[in-house]
Amino acid sequence: MESVLRRRKAGPRPASRVAFSLAFLWAILMLAASNTIATGSSWAEVFGQIGVLQWVLYAWLVIGFPLLGADVMSADLIPRERDIRARGRWDRVRCFVLLLGASVLALFVLGVLLGDRPWDARLAGFTGFLASPVFVTLALLYAAYAFLSPVLWPTGARVVRRLARSERRDRALEP
Repeated sequence: MESVLRRRKAGPRPASRVAFSLAFLWAILMLAASNTIATGSSWAEVFGQIGVLQWVLYAWLVIGFPLLGADVMSADLIPRERDIRARGRWDRVRCFVLLLGASVLALFVLGVLLGDRPWDARLAGFTGFLASPVFVTLALLYAAYAFLSPVLWPTGARVVRRLARSERRDRALEP
């Protein structure tokens, strides 16, 4: 019996759980923002339409389910053997541009193209949202993730190479 318990698969690693949680959160935020663009309603109206039970369900789907270890149902988005860290500055810039671009594209498609208000009102709502503090905060969060996240820091092998170069340089400078 004990050997069966030991052989049990550990489930998705924490990075997969966080990625799964952030994907849910991003989808909910994009749907809410596109609803404000498409209908012209305020954030208070959009989030006020959501009942308390739905808020509990969203909190469970976004925070509890992925992060607290629902091993059987969680998605394994990042395999254990895969190193997803950025290889340099260009990869970090590309990560930031992709996050920002995906958000703008999702907002444009869901809010402007699929909205039910007149075209000019939807475009004005879209540009107004892009200049709003909500979107600027979202862009700053993307930048913080892309440029400061430990997930994107240099890999161990790269750090070892830098240290070796530094040691060689120090030895060359010694009298």
